[in-house]
Amino acid sequence: MTSKVGITACILAKNEEKVISNCLKSIVNYVDEIILVDNGSNDKTVEIAKDFGSKIINAESFTFDSARNLYIEAASYPWIFVIDADEVITPEGGLELRKLVREVSDNIMAFYLPHLNYFGEGKWANFLMCRLFRKHPQIKYNDRPIHASVVPSIKALNGAFARGSVLLHHFDLLYCEEKSLSKRFRNINLLESEIAKNPQDHNLHYYLGLEYWALDRLDEAEREFKLAISLDHNRSPLAQFFLAQLYLSMNEIEKSETIVENLLSFDIGIKDKIYTLLAEISLKRQELDKALSFTKEALLYDPMSPNLNLNFASLLERFDPISAIRHLQIALKYNPFLLNSIIYKEIKVANIYKIQKSGTFLSSTKTIFDHMINCWERIGDYEKAQEWRKKKINITYAT
Repeated sequence: MTSKVGITACILAKNEEKVISNCLKSIVNYVDEIILVDNGSNDKTVEIAKDFGSKIINAESFTFDSARNLYIEAASYPWIFVIDADEVITPEGGLELRKLVREVSDNIMAFYLPHLNYFGEGKWANFLMCRLFRKHPQIKYNDRPIHASVVPSIKALNGAFARGSVLLHHFDLLYCEEKSLSKRFRNINLLESEIAKNPQDHNLHYYLGLEYWALDRLDEAEREFKLAISLDHNRSPLAQFFLAQLYLSMNEIEKSETIVENLLSFDIGIKDKIYTLLAEISLKRQELDKALSFTKEALLYDPMSPNLNLNFASLLERFDPISAIRHLQIALKYNPFLLNSIIYKEIKVANIYKIQKSGTFLSSTKTIFDHMINCWERIGDYEKAQEWRKKKINITYAT
């Protein structure tokens, strides 16, 4: 008999032998079944997955995202957890995953989970993705060449969504930097082809804007974001948010602020990012009190967020280093990778995640090592400061 709270972990992969073992190790003790849909690997991806007891589905003849519905159909358990081969969860995340499906209300059909996309410098882009949802015959990925999603099918069922706190740590750029540039051009070609067939689809223009921005083609990015907004203003808050970020990166502060303040009226799940952007605008105007207030407001939406706690600590450290240390410790508790050298790797190629930096981190936010050193020195505990200085040196040598 299928467990009421059973979880099937689903992975779509192709030639991921370098990373898939880390992914499987991170989930194997917290799910009831693992399904790997293999998109034509010619390395040891399938062999490694079998070692972890995974069920294998051959999808060599499918385009990449179109194969995702295969694991939904094959899942034996009532909850589906989607994770990519270059992602991991922590043990704390695994326990939280089990807790979510055990305590969920009957009306909740899916969870948005925080997705941390690392881009080097010890930082990441943080946004929500629908990665945990109930198995249902009408829940399927839509027909898109890239960025396929189950969200439209869940909304068609009037399904309710909730926000979970299982952090997905995504390392693709750090492991496979050389793939990034070719992926940008591939995505642009796919999106432009799809727009030619569906010119009124605001989401396609939004995604194309992101790709152009990653390649520093700012005029084209602005054009696509504006097109997305004009096609469906009420359903394009993300296009508006990224247009505000784009203007801020171009130092057009008034334009950015106007858009962001308008976004506060939307009932959307990125209020923490909106307040973070308002805090960044305040810092550019040297309005520290406002930046502190906006960052505190952002924390109300996600008190356990590692990046929000780092942001708050960066603003507190000058006048309240003890409170700053407390927030740094929270950040470290929920993101232990802050002490892992891999996330401090320098990335030089076109980077789609780095463009989201201003909605995740404030410009005042340094590494956790620098903040800890500064805070302990302000308190007068030079021994603790030296301990963190040594940790920073060890990380530097490791990278």
